[in-house]
Amino acid sequence: GARTLLTGTIDVANTYTPTTAATNPGSSNVFNFSSASAQTIPTTNYYSITNTGNGNRTLATSGANSNLITIANLFTPGSGTYTTTNSTIEYTGATTFTLAAFPYYNLILNSTGAGTWNLASGITLAIANDLTLAGTSTSSSLNISNTASTCSLTVAGNCYIQSRGILRTISIGTSTGGVATITGNLEISGTGKIHLESVSAASGTGVINVNGNFTSTGTTVA
Repeated sequence: GARTLLTGTIDVANTYTPTTAATNPGSSNVFNFSSASAQTIPTTNYYSITNTGNGNRTLATSGANSNLITIANLFTPGSGTYTTTNSTIEYTGATTFTLAAFPYYNLILNSTGAGTWNLASGITLAIANDLTLAGTSTSSSLNISNTASTCSLTVAGNCYIQSRGILRTISIGTSTGGVATITGNLEISGTGKIHLESVSAASGTGVINVNGNFTSTGTTVA
């Protein structure tokens, strides 16, 4: 049957095998993969994930939760090496988060409220396959540059901006530049939209490079 995770830290020193039934991640718990040896992070619903063991980790590509690793709050990878090929991480938080550099394969931002994800200062976030921005309630916003620095987003596959998804290159006046480079296609649908500069930057420019096709059937491109 369905499972609900309780408040607190759930420490996994060996293997975690979630059931195929629905898992409610609760509203305040941490799934800690604590081994210094290799572990696999399975597909299911989580509130937060940490890796205090700093061992190497493999992100599962199939299993429960429609083959998704869904995270409602924070993901703290630790210092281990991650194998992410063919995996998909979905963030569903409804507040403001910072995305550090991490070797995502597929990344989905799908807020259950009004979620905003800002790239950490000065980084390049490289996604090895597809990026999807969507939302089930208000909006899911990805801000490439929200600091007084230049930040970059690279997507080796396609970028899908669906209803309630928003991609902004620059969202703060002190930014020195925000650049997105999409190797595949950029597809905007429903109420999805892009903002090159949602504020007037004192210096720097917002740029989106698309090497594939650009298709917009959405209501807004700004």
